[in-house]
Amino acid sequence: MELRQHRKRLADTDFDTNGITDVNDLLVITGQWLDSITPGSEGDLNTDGEINFADFAQLAANWQKIQGIPEITASIDISIEDGSVEVQVQNEGSPIYQYFLLIDGIFVKN
Repeated sequence: MELRQHRKRLADTDFDTNGITDVNDLLVITGQWLDSITPGSEGDLNTDGEINFADFAQLAANWQKIQGIPEITASIDISIEDGSVEVQVQNEGSPIYQYFLLIDGIFVKN
């Protein structure tokens, strides 16, 4: 059995779509700092064609906020022979800080 959720960019400040506005997103802005670019290009959050404090302020307002649900893949293998259960959780993008397993609504393991 495999459960999968697909990530998407839920906040304008999450340029790399990893689910959180973090240093990777800040690097997009600092890499173009005070440049004139095509209005609305990546990093130009207020669409004025310049990367400046107005764009930084919008990024700062979402700093370290988790945006939606990151892409997580859970694999569950159940052994018919001995009844054991193996659970693997993988994440592409932001780190997994905690997960837990419920079977029929009963807490099993974290």
